Amino acid sequence: MSEGQPLTLSTFGRSIVGSVDQRMARRLRTTASVCLAAIALTISMLGHEANGQVYPAFDTGWYDDTGFHQATNYNHLAGWCAESCDPATEYRNFFVFDLSSVVDPVMGAALHVRRFGTELDVDGETYTLFDALTPIPALVAGGSGLTGVFADLGTGDGFGERNVGNVADIGGGLAVTVPLNSSGVSAINAAAGGNFALGGAVTTLAYDLNDESLFAGSRDICGGPCADLILNMCSDTAASTCLDADRAKLKYDERKQNGERMKLLWKKISTDTTQGDFGDPVSGDTAVSVCIYDDSDILVQNFFVVRAGPNCGYNYVTPCWRARGSEGYSFKENSPSSDGITKIMYRAGDPGKGRVSVQGRNHPLESTPLLPTGVAPALSGNLSPTIQIVTSDGLCVGATMNYVQKDDGARYTARKR
Repeated sequence: MSEGQPLTLSTFGRSIVGSVDQRMARRLRTTASVCLAAIALTISMLGHEANGQVYPAFDTGWYDDTGFHQATNYNHLAGWCAESCDPATEYRNFFVFDLSSVVDPVMGAALHVRRFGTELDVDGETYTLFDALTPIPALVAGGSGLTGVFADLGTGDGFGERNVGNVADIGGGLAVTVPLNSSGVSAINAAAGGNFALGGAVTTLAYDLNDESLFAGSRDICGGPCADLILNMCSDTAASTCLDADRAKLKYDERKQNGERMKLLWKKISTDTTQGDFGDPVSGDTAVSVCIYDDSDILVQNFFVVRAGPNCGYNYVTPCWRARGSEGYSFKENSPSSDGITKIMYRAGDPGKGRVSVQGRNHPLESTPLLPTGVAPALSGNLSPTIQIVTSDGLCVGATMNYVQKDDGARYTARKR
């Protein structure tokens, strides 16, 4: 296999070459002169910052600390195996993506991986992404004694990290989403037009007699793509090209541990919108990202929902997206598995009629809290935070708050009015 040559893995259950079509056309229903102005405005507003795309990995795998990797093993185990391994062994993983169709600048990215089995410290572990400098043909070919490759996957430039709670997920319904930092985004831009690889390692290992691992069983259970690289969703700084909502609300309540709640609302979208602008999460593969920025337009928190298709509910056996006639979509998942998001509603319409809402929560009876915490304290003192919702098919809606209603360190509520 030569670098840049896409693969089709029967293990993943489908060919994964190609990218999501872009849907950016808009209805323009005024006079000819207004049409020309509206077209120019639309091009200016949409630009290239919000052209999100989902790229499934075409190869994955692990290397152990002896430098062994079998090319036909797509399991992406990472961590420490002590209880069932003799001798105890550390594993690091990798993911390879075909970015040959990427031509526009990438502004933000995240790795989205289904979790599978986990054996972690009671407080969770940190999973970190690294640059993979090993040439991709050598990386995927594997072999034995390749300790330099093992070292490469867990050292060098860090591209992003995420704390992962200790919860088993043998069915693969839950996911780990790791936003890439500016170094990772720069590396993606440098690799655009070819293939791109990421290394991954659990970087808080105790190296004792207990297992500390992620993604166990991913070879046998994976019935579809197990890892996606999501491009141009939340970037490090707020996008300047989003459609503007004239009214909006940001509410984050963290007073009750494991009972945290979030509500976001964008109303009266100033530009004409259609159902197709959102994409198609029902029969397509549209992903959604929600981004919260501080007064300086620096990212405070992002949330990803990569649950498209007819079987996107928990363990991928029930639908969670539905079309709302011909004007929008709704998402509902009572046991949230995507960053704690339970509801999304998108309604298109004429200027001033479109709206989007997002809700998320943690619940004390659930096995693991997924809605991120620490957001309300991070927003405390901010007077004009920005919220944006971005889809992988090009829609971006945003609003900057201008009135703070509540800010006590545990609750933060602000509006645009």
